[in-house]
Amino acid sequence: MLPALVPSAYAQFEVTEPDVIIDVKVRTPYNTGLKNGLMFNLLLTDFGFGVGGQYRKVLGNYTDGILDINFSVLRDVKEQTFVNFFGQQTTPNKFNRILSFPMNAGLRHRMFAESINDNFRFYVMGTAGPVAAFIYPYFDNSRNLGVRLPDQFVYDIFEGWSEGYWDWGYNGKVALGIDLGNNFRNVSSIEIGYHMNYFPKGIQVMEPNTFEFVSENEVVIIEGGGFDRQKFFGTVMIKFMFGGMW
Repeated sequence: MLPALVPSAYAQFEVTEPDVIIDVKVRTPYNTGLKNGLMFNLLLTDFGFGVGGQYRKVLGNYTDGILDINFSVLRDVKEQTFVNFFGQQTTPNKFNRILSFPMNAGLRHRMFAESINDNFRFYVMGTAGPVAAFIYPYFDNSRNLGVRLPDQFVYDIFEGWSEGYWDWGYNGKVALGIDLGNNFRNVSSIEIGYHMNYFPKGIQVMEPNTFEFVSENEVVIIEGGGFDRQKFFGTVMIKFMFGGMW
């Protein structure tokens, strides 16, 4: 009888091992002890080039607060620039140059953190804030004609500043960004998005008036025959950022 009981007793005390649980921890600046970041920005837009800076405040594993301050130019998308034989650039109907200083605050959130490697961190972001614009004349408009006559030369980019003025508006941005590399302390980023500027009073970018020749040496100014003030400036923006975190 004893041998017959042995298999039954062994079955009662058989130990089953638990399933192995694999804990996959996504590396982030937050869980590696980095809480702040500072970046240098290079901008490329429909209006030209720009530079700026970005401060990042790590709020969690996948969320950062961001503060952007940039410098760039604004223009009318209808502008066409021509270069003469001597290399001088002229933009027909242009009335003012605009330098813009957008200041934005917002959030960015990491997406697909558990699906994409840590050296290719994908973010979606949105920011908004005020924008300051410095507007100064494209040519000498001391006669207050609102249009450039054929005998008037255009200012170079460093002339006419004393005749300029400031205006304030609103700006915002939505974008997708990628942080590259496994070393969170040294960061390289690429950002592609759409940037919007709105000035409630509008800015006279192009000439408000036009003129007609009534004789070989005489012209007539046609008031209001030119372009309206422009309130909205929108552009695709590509941003390259280089910096570090601590």
